[in-house]
Amino acid sequence: MYVVVWRKWINKQVFGFYLLGGLTRSTETQGTRETFVFTIKPDLKKYGWNSEAKNDTFFMMNKTNFSVGGGDSLALFVDEEFHATSDKCITFDNPPLNGKSGTMEIVNVEIWTFE
Repeated sequence: MYVVVWRKWINKQVFGFYLLGGLTRSTETQGTRETFVFTIKPDLKKYGWNSEAKNDTFFMMNKTNFSVGGGDSLALFVDEEFHATSDKCITFDNPPLNGKSGTMEIVNVEIWTFE
């Protein structure tokens, strides 16, 4: 199963992540080196696994939040109240996906699965 999640924020930027496998609650990291984060608006860009970082923390989800990436900061973090943050992340060597660090407001979420 392939899962793509798009996140649309109040400032009209669109970004998300791709995960090979399903979205399941777990205390273990999920995903593979095929996992990546991306931006669609304002620019289409893909940030794949950064092999130089040697970090395999791709995706984690529990009852109260989910996160994409790992290291000192997360590419994407969303809590149970849909408060979200994005920062530079060593897993994908990405900049903050919304263009700046800090809390964001989620406007719309789309989840696409492919088999």
